[in-house]
Amino acid sequence: MATFEKYTTKHGERYKFKVYLGTDKVTGKRIETTRRGFKTKKEAQLALNSLKSKFDAGLLTRTDGIPRTFDALFSMWLQEYQKNVKDRTVEYREYCYKRYLQEDIGHRQLSKITPATLQHIVNKLGAKYRQFDSYLVSLKLPLKYAYRMSFISSNPFDRVVYPKRIPEGAIKKIDKKDNFFTKEELNDFLTRLQAEPHAEQKYTLFRLLAYSGMRVGEALSLRWQDVDFDDNSIRVSKTIYRGAITQKNTVSSSPKTSSSIRTIYLDKETMQTLAKWRLYQNKILAAFGHPTMSLDQLVFSNPETNSLYAVSAPAKWLSVLLKNFGMKKISPHGLRHTHATLLFEAGADIKEVQARLGHANSQTTLDIYTHITEARQHETADKFSNFMSN
Repeated sequence: MATFEKYTTKHGERYKFKVYLGTDKVTGKRIETTRRGFKTKKEAQLALNSLKSKFDAGLLTRTDGIPRTFDALFSMWLQEYQKNVKDRTVEYREYCYKRYLQEDIGHRQLSKITPATLQHIVNKLGAKYRQFDSYLVSLKLPLKYAYRMSFISSNPFDRVVYPKRIPEGAIKKIDKKDNFFTKEELNDFLTRLQAEPHAEQKYTLFRLLAYSGMRVGEALSLRWQDVDFDDNSIRVSKTIYRGAITQKNTVSSSPKTSSSIRTIYLDKETMQTLAKWRLYQNKILAAFGHPTMSLDQLVFSNPETNSLYAVSAPAKWLSVLLKNFGMKKISPHGLRHTHATLLFEAGADIKEVQARLGHANSQTTLDIYTHITEARQHETADKFSNFMSN
């Protein structure tokens, strides 16, 4: 017998179920379990059916009550774990297991899991993710539970050695010190993009990022009520981020820090670009049957659904464009660095750039300035050499 229940988290509505599977053949105790975090009732029902099939096939427990596989161990451990922690924590542990661990360890028989098996998994995650130790909690705690319950005679995880943490930024493909355009490169990029067919929205977005220094999440969460055409300004008061569990965009009521809430004044040409885009957007949305006159309308939205773009979408667009243009690769955040770079070159001081970018402290702004100056050291040396040669 199973019961389903809908509940609400900060990421939206979810479903959970509680089911009685049968009686333990050794202890005679009832076997009940609760599973949660499902987006729909249908998804929860499918998970329930799978769980019942595994139980009926004897895959969840052996006749002596000991789980056969790590999958079975994880399910058993989670039943105990969820009694002492918040639902969000349980959901995150399940997410980490399914996303990063289950493929490599879930099918393995518990009795045959060795330190070498685990070391391979740890090394694999350590080479790819800086936060690998957080993901490994979903492996470490179940094995600790298995040892405590005498399912295993020793804990193989105790002999695992964590690899050295990857330095911040080391796994990024783009060199942080070179993640910006020069004035000439930016003009070249925008000129080419403006000439591209059906690229009005992309041109408007990337020009806005380069001419305002806004974060990508701040730009994607803008609504037309935030744009003041009379004052040539934009009010930044929101951002979007991707939830670690749901992997979906969430609009935050406030951006990264309190200092990020700010008014950015823009040049007339960028404001004219926004005005042209608004007219063009109205036509596109009307063609898809969406209301277009509301001030609550997103400045940048998927025209078919009139919904938020994925926060990763601009990076994909920019990567394709730069490859097609034969230009060096930078990220959308690099356009923010570009804005800072050109402000410094135009003579703006640290405090002015800090306020415009919405940095909480000047050190962050100084770090950008340091990256810029380091990237220009070779160029400066060449300038001196050329000057002396002439």
